[in-house]
Amino acid sequence: RRVWRLKRCFRFVSGFSLAANSNWLATAEDADTSGYTSLQNKALELIGSVDNIAQFLDRDTRPDFASTVVLPSIQDWLNDPKDIDGITASMEEQAEAIFATDQ
Repeated sequence: RRVWRLKRCFRFVSGFSLAANSNWLATAEDADTSGYTSLQNKALELIGSVDNIAQFLDRDTRPDFASTVVLPSIQDWLNDPKDIDGITASMEEQAEAIFATDQ
């Protein structure tokens, strides 16, 4: 059950990130890739051919989002996994405020 919640959390985070940056790829196997560019499809094919993959939060998103939203949210989830809906709602609200400055 915890794995499902964590997957849901990361699926949420990747959703708005993908909408903001067409150079990114979703990591969920069931993600909608119908709008991918040819470059994204090639990258997806390459990633699908490897046994392991790593993600570096401090490198792959804005520092103000990683340090002030994601890391505390993961800590909140570890402390209270039953509040995943509240945690993800809070993450979304904060992300909208932070990434609005990119537009």
